[in-house]
Amino acid sequence: MRRSLLGRLVVRLLAVTLFFIVVCVGALLFQFVEQVETLRDRDLSGQARDIASHLEVAPDGSVSLRLPDPLRDAYDSSNGMFLFAVLDETGAAIFSSRDAVGPIASGPDGLPAPDEPFQVSRAIKGGSAVFYGITVPVTRANETFFIQVAQGPGHSDALADEFLSELLDYAGWLLGVLVVLILGVVYVTVRTSLRPVTEISRQAAAITPATLNARLGVRDLPRELNPLVDAVNNAFERIETAYRQQREFTDNAAHEMRTPLAVLRAHIESLNLADTLLPDVLRLERIVEQLLRLARADNLALADDVRADLNLVATQVAEMLAPDAVRRGVDFELEPSHAPVIVHGDGDYLFIALRNLVENAFNAAGEGGHVRVTVMSPTTIRVSDTGPGIPVADRDRIFERFWRADTASDTGAGLGLSIVRRIVDAHGGTCSINTASGGGSNFDMSLQAAPAALEKTSIL
Repeated sequence: MRRSLLGRLVVRLLAVTLFFIVVCVGALLFQFVEQVETLRDRDLSGQARDIASHLEVAPDGSVSLRLPDPLRDAYDSSNGMFLFAVLDETGAAIFSSRDAVGPIASGPDGLPAPDEPFQVSRAIKGGSAVFYGITVPVTRANETFFIQVAQGPGHSDALADEFLSELLDYAGWLLGVLVVLILGVVYVTVRTSLRPVTEISRQAAAITPATLNARLGVRDLPRELNPLVDAVNNAFERIETAYRQQREFTDNAAHEMRTPLAVLRAHIESLNLADTLLPDVLRLERIVEQLLRLARADNLALADDVRADLNLVATQVAEMLAPDAVRRGVDFELEPSHAPVIVHGDGDYLFIALRNLVENAFNAAGEGGHVRVTVMSPTTIRVSDTGPGIPVADRDRIFERFWRADTASDTGAGLGLSIVRRIVDAHGGTCSINTASGGGSNFDMSLQAAPAALEKTSIL
C-alpha cells in the first residue's frame, strides 16, 4: 500500500520536530551542568565566608571558632558529605568538622591554593567518593588563615534531580503540547493545501467519452501542480480530437459502405442471380451493419440525465422485427410491463441491444419456434426462446467477439451478443443466461433504475 503525501509530511515533520526538541533539551542540559558547577562553587564560597565570619583571634594570639549550634550540627550530621577545615599559615588544620580530620586538600608544599576550586577523592563508609571544594584565604590580626569547605557528589546530584524534576513538572507538558500543536498545524495546512488536488481528481474521474470537452480547473491549485494539470488537459484535448475523428470515420463508413452494397444487391436481383449471389451479399450487409453497431457501441458514453422507457424500446423492436418473425415462421410475443419502466440509458443503443437479442433468439428457435420478450419491473428485459439452449460451458464465451457455436447460422458474424454485452456494460448493467422452464434459453438484460427526480427520457 502506498503511503499518502499527508502521512509522509506529518511523519517527517514529526521526526524533524522531535530531533530539534532533543537538540534543545541536550543544549539545555549542557547549560544546566555548567550552571550547576557555577552554583556549586558559589555555594561553597558562601559556606567558607560564613565560617570565616565566626573565626576570631584574641589579643593574646589565641584563635577561636565559635560556630552556631545549628551550623555545627549541620556539618556533623551530614554523614561525611559536608566538610570544613580551618588551616593556619603552615597548612595545618586548627579546626575542622567531625569528619574532616585535618586538611581536606593541600598543595605540594603543604599550603592549599587559595580561591581555587578543587576535587579530591576521600574514603567514605562503603567505598570512596569524589569531593568538590574550595579554599578561601582570610586575614585576622595580620595572620592568614585558609578556610576549606567541600561537599560530596550527592548534593550536586540532588540539585540536578530537583532541577530536572521541576523542569518536567512545569515545562515537560509544554513539550507535549508543542508537538501536538505542530502536528495539528501541519495536518490542517497540508490537508487544506491538498483539497484542490482532491477536487481535480474528482473532476478527472467524472470525465467520460460523453464529456471529453470538460477540462480540469486550476482554481486554488498549488502552483507546483499547474504543469501537471496543463499536461492532463492537453492530453484530454488530444483524446477528444482522436475520439471525434473516430466518430466521424464511423459515420462516414456507414454511409460509404451501405450505398455500394445496396446498389450491388439491386444489380444482382435485376440479373436474376439472387439464388447464387444474393445470400452472400445479404451476409455481407449484415456483417457490415454489425461492425458499425460494434464501433458505435465501443464509443458509447452515457450522459448523466439520459433516460429510456423499456416498454417503448421493446414495443419498437417488436414492431420492426414482427415481419421477420412471420417470414421465419417464428411465433413472436411481447409482454410489456403494466407501468413504464424507466432506466438510466440511451434508447437508441438499448434498441440495438434488444434487437440483437431477439434476432439471436429467432435463429435459435427456428421455424415453428416461440420467442417472447418480457419487460419486468423494476429494470429487466427478458428474451426467451424455445431453441436447443446454450451449454453451461459456452455461456461465458458466447459474448466474445467473433465467437460462434458449431450450430450457429452461416449468416452471422459472431458479433451480435458481443454488441449486447458492450452496450449493457456501458449502461452499468448485467446480461445473464439461464435455461428456460420449457427448454431453450432466457437472456436477461438488467439495467440501472433512473432516479425519480429526473424526468428526461430518451426514446427512438
